[in-house]
Amino acid sequence: MKIAVYGKGGIGKSTTSCNISIALARRGERVLQIGCDPKHDSTFTLTGFLIPTIIDTLKSKDYHYEEIWSEDVIHKGYGGVDCVEAGGPPAGAGCGGYVVGETVKLLKELNAFYEYNVIIFDVLGDVVCGGFAAPLNYADYCVIIADNGFDALFAANRITASIREKARTHPLRLAGLVGNRTSKSKRDLINKYVEACPMPVIEVLPLIEDIRVSRVKGKTLFEMVGSEPSLNYVCEYYLNIADQILSQPEEPRYAMAELEEGDISAQLNDYEGLKRLCIRIKKDRDPSVIIWIGTCTTEIIKMDLEGMAPKLEWEIGIPILVARANGLDYAFTQGEDTVLAAMAHRCPEPELFVRERKFTIQKQNYFAFHSIKKHELGEYANSPSLVLFGSLPSNVASQLNLELKRQSIKVSGWLPAQRYTDLPSLGDGVYVCGVNPFLSRTATTLIRRKKCELIGAPFPIGPDGTRAWIEKICPVFGVETQGLEEREERIWESLKDYLDLVRGKSVFFMGDNLLEVSLARFLIRCGMIVHEIGIPYMDKRYQAAELLLLQDTCIKMCVPIPRIVEKPDNSNQIQRIRELQPDLAITGMAHANPLEARGISTKWSVEFTFAQIHGFANARDVLELVTRPLRRQKNLEDLGRTTLVIKKNKFKMSQ
Repeated sequence: MKIAVYGKGGIGKSTTSCNISIALARRGERVLQIGCDPKHDSTFTLTGFLIPTIIDTLKSKDYHYEEIWSEDVIHKGYGGVDCVEAGGPPAGAGCGGYVVGETVKLLKELNAFYEYNVIIFDVLGDVVCGGFAAPLNYADYCVIIADNGFDALFAANRITASIREKARTHPLRLAGLVGNRTSKSKRDLINKYVEACPMPVIEVLPLIEDIRVSRVKGKTLFEMVGSEPSLNYVCEYYLNIADQILSQPEEPRYAMAELEEGDISAQLNDYEGLKRLCIRIKKDRDPSVIIWIGTCTTEIIKMDLEGMAPKLEWEIGIPILVARANGLDYAFTQGEDTVLAAMAHRCPEPELFVRERKFTIQKQNYFAFHSIKKHELGEYANSPSLVLFGSLPSNVASQLNLELKRQSIKVSGWLPAQRYTDLPSLGDGVYVCGVNPFLSRTATTLIRRKKCELIGAPFPIGPDGTRAWIEKICPVFGVETQGLEEREERIWESLKDYLDLVRGKSVFFMGDNLLEVSLARFLIRCGMIVHEIGIPYMDKRYQAAELLLLQDTCIKMCVPIPRIVEKPDNSNQIQRIRELQPDLAITGMAHANPLEARGISTKWSVEFTFAQIHGFANARDVLELVTRPLRRQKNLEDLGRTTLVIKKNKFKMSQ
């Protein structure tokens, strides 16, 4: 993977790039950082000195590539990161793009360009010409560094335009924006820019004096942690960025086995067709696992996927999971539930970890979990294990891990894990806790099949939900919570600007993704009035703690408990919306435009599914989604654009 890091001059690209490089190395990747700046100071904090540039080395050898060796231009930096400085022409002379091209050419001559898992190009300043855009010719992804200032975002916009232009002819993608020296409570310009030009915000780093000090000392934050352990929290930001970069897909990871008329008529051999497809996938991608997701067609023709998978798995040497996403579930989010339930069956037993304390586990099959770390075995064997289940972005999962770590609780693993070989051990004595309300099938599988102990807790959505989630987990491990109340209060204080916008506003949930109860509980705590909670399906046992927290929240806020309607009739809901006239309706995409035409502000519920809404740190993102249509409506009212809609808002119902 090759990454180009861009941003306005002086925004902190080099410092950020160096720390990201070490974070990637900590994740087990072999990393090369290439500085693309005439000042050749990109890798200064990694090496502690200004290393000679490639262009100067070439000049000293009169551009005879055969006289240059790897050790002449590649220098070892802190944390095992290899460093190269391309150099460049002096100010006002020459082309920086030429130097980048010569650097890549030399590294290829030395057979070094393809030896690394990750190569980071740290590029100077703004993209003002094709020369500065040269690293984009070699990059798979681009990361933009910016702050909450106009100049930095103006530069980011120009860089984005350059990426878009280059992507016409190169397989280049924008990984996202990293906010530097920007607090999450003061990122209004970043929010406006991302709203106008949609792109992921990978991470937002606050203004931390120690980051500036590290640059002056010629050290990275990771190196300073050795003498100042209090800086560990800063390193977590860079590790989160590294996790998100590594989670970027290099190619689409889907393959379709198309069924022709002959297949539906059962005239052809299903097994041979799937075998050909899986062999091709193995040759092209060499995956660690293949997941068969059966659609409604496979149900109709009664394909025995579960019977074919073990045989084919043995033939090709790759584990195959079968998940039936046949469209018969109540909500689309239950597709994740189906896959995780299938994956749970492949998790190793806890005994594996205990046995390895005495002797090395012999691989019994193709799929042994070889990544077990010996230094962790004592913790697994001597204390109860905690496994969290639910698919979250790696940075959000790291945030929840950190919250529990602050309470002296270690998370043994996640289902799913980043890699198939890192799936957590599950079995008797292992505690599990979910992070999403639509994972009842997975919870049932973990209890019945894997004999795990389920911790019934509300879901970590909003400051109140996150605190309650942690408070349910801690007593199980005999831990008394510390500082949770103060931390929750600080988060509520940081949300004050949003709370002023939503307080007293009403919302109606039509029901779409099974997140409705958790979101309603959080919005009630924010001071909103929830008229009704429509939900496609509810497992009252799995969501018992969430329902209880909803009740307690309503009592605390002195509001009636909203009506919960399971499998609601949409026609009746629209009639109730007509009568109640809520300020906002959270609904599926199919009903959004008709409601907007009748003067009701709407928000697509699917946006909450894919947004980062879990944990203390992301509560602001939930309110950003909720308030966006409310702010838009207010702006339209100020312009007088809603008069016509309001006059015609009669909700005429067809008979």
